[in-house]
Amino acid sequence: MSTKPSRAVDSLVELVREKILDGSLQVGSPLPSEQSLSSSYGVSRGTVRRAIDRLADIGAITRRPYSSSIIAPLKLAQQTGNEVCVWVSRPIADDQALVLLKEISIGLRGTNYRLVVREPTRFVGTVVQSEERDFLQSVLDNPGVAGAIIERDPFSDNDDMFRQLVQSGKHLVFVDTPPPPGIAADFVGTTNLVASRNCVEHLQKLGHSRIYFVADCDISPATKDRMKGYWRAMRQAGMESLGKELVGSKLPPANATEAPLGGPFARVIRNSAYFWDLAIRVVEEIERSTPRPTAIFVCHDVMAYWVRAFLEGKGYSVPGDISIVGFDWLARSDNAIPDILTTAGQDFEGFGRHAANLLLDRLTGEAPREPRHVLLDAPLVVRSSSTSDLMLPVSESAPSSRAMLPK
Repeated sequence: MSTKPSRAVDSLVELVREKILDGSLQVGSPLPSEQSLSSSYGVSRGTVRRAIDRLADIGAITRRPYSSSIIAPLKLAQQTGNEVCVWVSRPIADDQALVLLKEISIGLRGTNYRLVVREPTRFVGTVVQSEERDFLQSVLDNPGVAGAIIERDPFSDNDDMFRQLVQSGKHLVFVDTPPPPGIAADFVGTTNLVASRNCVEHLQKLGHSRIYFVADCDISPATKDRMKGYWRAMRQAGMESLGKELVGSKLPPANATEAPLGGPFARVIRNSAYFWDLAIRVVEEIERSTPRPTAIFVCHDVMAYWVRAFLEGKGYSVPGDISIVGFDWLARSDNAIPDILTTAGQDFEGFGRHAANLLLDRLTGEAPREPRHVLLDAPLVVRSSSTSDLMLPVSESAPSSRAMLPK
């Protein structure tokens, strides 16, 4: 007897289960007809009937007499472990990561869950991506893990691992970067689009019209949303024709192999070939622009630090010649960074607090089946980089230095 029909049934069952997990087939909605399933997946009506029988056996659908079957909540595997794993794709020593982990720990206080935290061993693109995959595999293989909170790397392609974890019944909560498309999981993030509009509108209220958007690259969902907010603010103010995107990874290679760094951020930016290269590309593009922008909105603070240091090293005044707004408010929790950058204040404490509560709701069975997405405000924090009314005292500025392209 051929085993092909059995494989076809198994395949169809898994396809339908995936549609239920990613929300394409909603709980309570009718299962597509036999004819529709047969046509959509290129299988016989007999295979469809056997798959429907299997779906009913595992509780994925509820049969009704003389009517279509109804999609039922999938019965996921019961988790009996007491470990909650956390993956942080940035250094744990960073203040924002420490705040996140502290709030997760507080959120789990009084429960029997043990927190296990992992970070990459090296913060190089391929290492981060492969070690994130190793982390996910360890969560999948370990029956002692009840769930995981994940600050995933937007450059990684581990969608298949996330899908396996969800299908296995592991509870996942994503932080800052949303789950990949088709992955049904809870998420805590920022109102990036709204916050970015506020940043650009702040510059517009100060009289700027030639405002450019600056990013190192545009791969991450957060950067895409911030870019969308930028263009929406420019469009609604009638300034769309004056706007421009300066995405470092898409600009021509830098002409300079060394460049002066100046201003207060020259002493705090870390040696990074990645940011050195992309920031100098942006600054060279600004200098090529005719007329030049009078303000820039930078997608995150680290890139803003680098761009400002190169601009001031070349003799530009901030905000006299060009106003700068960033996103994150990293200086809030790091005494080494001068708090002089106008920025949007991401709620890192809220990330951890909400992530812990979302996961506990899953672990205790109190959460609805549908994934929940919590978006937190990032209020505008006005500092001296955008308005001369808040100029930095001369005593706090740093001497100019010269930065060569890191090897």
